[in-house]
Amino acid sequence: MKLLIKPSKASIKKARETIKNVFIQLRGKTVGDLIQKLNPIIRGIGNYWSTQVAKKIFAKIDSYIWIKIRKHLKTLHPKKPFKWI
Repeated sequence: MKLLIKPSKASIKKARETIKNVFIQLRGKTVGDLIQKLNPIIRGIGNYWSTQVAKKIFAKIDSYIWIKIRKHLKTLHPKKPFKWI
């Protein structure tokens, strides 16, 4: 028998809300500012969940951040195609 510990749904929701709030605060700011603010948050979430079975949750958080970044870049450059961005 093995005990598999996974992050709780509340913990996942809190992490997503934290990331969402960063994007709201930095709407219209440069990508460098966004990266500077997001890196410690993502690193902290990763270190906190590193002792748990969280591979699928890491993948979901990664895709969530990717979607948020695409939307952020599209608001910075609304008339440019995504290949240019």
